Amino acid sequence: MTDSDASVVHQPLAQRLEARCTLSFEVVQPTPMVFMLRPQSSDRQQITLESFELTPVTQVTEFTDGFGNLCQRLLASTGSFTVESSVQARVSRNSQ
Repeated sequence: MTDSDASVVHQPLAQRLEARCTLSFEVVQPTPMVFMLRPQSSDRQQITLESFELTPVTQVTEFTDGFGNLCQRLLASTGSFTVESSVQARVSRNSQ
């Protein structure tokens, strides 16, 4: 082993993942809803890009549940209602 070999730092392998979903509803009366569509960064995954869009625009209260999941609570108004969510993440392949 040479001195230059000793200075090499090995990084854990990672892969890039992308996920998207569109949820469409016909709401017949104002309806409370809770979603879990926004993942959090952690030591094993880094969220690099994220979007969460509601049509029509609706007020959202975000909270963390007892298991550490990021949740979105809202009241969907009557009529067509759409949720669009997408995420890009770098996920560690290191099994430890």
